[in-house]
Amino acid sequence: MRRVLGGILLWLLLLTVAEGEDGRVEISGRVKTFVLGYQMPEHAEVFGLEPASRHGQVNQVWRGRALLVPSTLLDLEVAYQVAPTLEQGGLATLADGLGPSPSPYRLVDLPNDLLGPGAGGTARVSQDLDRLVASLHLPFADLLLGRQPLAFGSARVLNPTDVLAPFSYRELDREERAGIDALRLRLPLGSLSEVDLGLVAGDHAQLADSAAFARVKASLLGLELVALGTAFQGNLLFGLDCSGELSGAGLWFETAYTLAGTLEEGQDEEDYLRLSLGADYNVALRSGLYLALEYHYNGAGDADPSEALQHRLTSPAYTEGSTYLLGRHYLAAVGRHELVPLWGGSLQVLCNLEDPSASIAPAVDYNVAEEVYLDLGAFLQLGRGLTDQGTWRSEFGAYPVMVYTATRVYF
Repeated sequence: MRRVLGGILLWLLLLTVAEGEDGRVEISGRVKTFVLGYQMPEHAEVFGLEPASRHGQVNQVWRGRALLVPSTLLDLEVAYQVAPTLEQGGLATLADGLGPSPSPYRLVDLPNDLLGPGAGGTARVSQDLDRLVASLHLPFADLLLGRQPLAFGSARVLNPTDVLAPFSYRELDREERAGIDALRLRLPLGSLSEVDLGLVAGDHAQLADSAAFARVKASLLGLELVALGTAFQGNLLFGLDCSGELSGAGLWFETAYTLAGTLEEGQDEEDYLRLSLGADYNVALRSGLYLALEYHYNGAGDADPSEALQHRLTSPAYTEGSTYLLGRHYLAAVGRHELVPLWGGSLQVLCNLEDPSASIAPAVDYNVAEEVYLDLGAFLQLGRGLTDQGTWRSEFGAYPVMVYTATRVYF
């Protein structure tokens, strides 16, 4: 398979060169450096770390991208990244904010580790061939084959219909989604309508590890309506997404009902409903102030975080459906504002309404120079902490506090 992919890439490269002036090649890249610090909660033995201890991590992501356009009918995108990491032993399980891990929906893949963790897990270098996709632009449709991003849903914080390669709430690097191996056909039915069909390959195209989706988008009375069906790892999801505008405010309603284990014999059904609804408003007259409020219901969760944590180990919603929140009822608020020229600030709050507990994420960013940015931020937790037996009394109260800096350089 790797020889086949290499042959395709070589052929397209030669084709691009042969096209001469009619072809186009775009090369770009970026380097991101993250420095993170963690303050562990009391009774942090549940994480395998010392209670109230402090830990650090330094991570870089070197990413290169090439877009090859031999003709108006065909283009090829390739992206590869290398990520060296230096961390304290045992911290890897907490470092969930540095961009998505390679997707499980990949036919074949490169080894993740170029350099494995050393003694105590202090250093490692990982790699990811994140994009290798050919796009064929036909008069009646677009056909995409290879490793590509897939994103569904209009909700701003939590997307119930997005189960193939979603971001988590704590993701720091949200610029690129993890690529998945898929064959995708997009058929436009009009200026605002389309049919979107896809086959997604899991490990060596095993049916139990693969997925498929069908998506229909239409416009009605100023609303964008999307109906979605996704079969993944033996589960069947039906989703509906509706978004529009009222008096300058954006509105959305996104929901998904998953029939767990329906496509697998002998599996216990643990069906669940998830939904998000909210509104946002861009106050253009006040230097680009942006505000959003979103309610999220997670039918796979539990009012008791300790019970939910046990349920998380076996429930298809968590092991296969990309659900990660433990509770049922959440409220998220987002605010962004240009503080002064070149400086921006944001605040994102996610509240578990049943614990109650909250995760608060303030951040500022500075445009240091052209294509150079500096970010400073934190994830602060409110809520009852762990008991001395390690029992969770609230969801976010059990999480460590995290502070970070990030530099982004583009070329």
